[in-house]
Amino acid sequence: MLGPRNIPEAGILLYEDHMRTIAPVLALVALQFSCGSNSASGTTAEPSLKGVVQDAKEVHLSDVRQLTFDAGENAEAYWAFDGSELIMQSKRKPFSCDQIYRLPLDGSRPKLVSTGLGRTTCSYFLPGDREIVYSSTHAASDTCPEVLDHSQGYVWPIYSEYNIYVASADGSNLRKLTDTPHYAAEATVCATNGAIRFTSTRNGDLDLYRMDRDGSNVVQLTDTPGYDGGAFFSQDCSQIVWRASRPTGDALKEYEALLGNGLVRPSKLETLCGRCEWQECASNYLSRFRFVRPILPPEWQANPFFDELCRSGWRASSTSGQ
Repeated sequence: MLGPRNIPEAGILLYEDHMRTIAPVLALVALQFSCGSNSASGTTAEPSLKGVVQDAKEVHLSDVRQLTFDAGENAEAYWAFDGSELIMQSKRKPFSCDQIYRLPLDGSRPKLVSTGLGRTTCSYFLPGDREIVYSSTHAASDTCPEVLDHSQGYVWPIYSEYNIYVASADGSNLRKLTDTPHYAAEATVCATNGAIRFTSTRNGDLDLYRMDRDGSNVVQLTDTPGYDGGAFFSQDCSQIVWRASRPTGDALKEYEALLGNGLVRPSKLETLCGRCEWQECASNYLSRFRFVRPILPPEWQANPFFDELCRSGWRASSTSGQ
């Protein structure tokens, strides 16, 4: 059962989920596969995984184990399709901002697969695990983008220099999939055909798009004012689930002003699901769940209850940015 998502500035943890639900956890987590032993560590070999992080008050998760032990920020970790390793972004020496690493589950060191230039984010394996995708600013500058001072409160940067790249799993043969002067990131991949879902500001707003694995056939999926991002495919790729804001009135004016300065404030997000069928997501297919960073578990594939829930428009707002 897949369930990785990130909380920045945290180690990576491995846990077993007995509730079979996806819920926010105050650490970057990766769910343990039942089909194999997903033991792992970070930059130092810890084959026995002594770094168990188990709170006696935790009743939903068991066997919580730390995978990264080094200083630094490790985030956005996602499984290879064969379950043998993770791919993640990490800020660690000698680099000044995030780069992309593959994290083996045999206790060996993370392997750098991005260029070491600029800033990177949002990496993912393509089906077959022979290629990876990620976003990077290196084409615009070898140096890190300007760091936010948060003078406007808790905001996320929307770097227009981000474009999406595909490369061989070892980082070689790097090719650009998007080539615009607009933000393009938050890419995730369809397990069945390698199609890529991503967020971009190419139309002036933060909207969802999809494209083929070679960057062709780009289709816009959302067009409602507000942030649409952090989307994932269902296992059969017939549905997507994502986080969104739907500001109105003064809140919309503030959102547009911040976006004009390359910022977004994730203070109130809702989780939407839709059966988009590779075209614009129809509003009557939207539903809202109490998850800030959503992933559809495999057992929800072609589930009539979930499909009806998506069509019902049931709403439950949630607050993020805590």
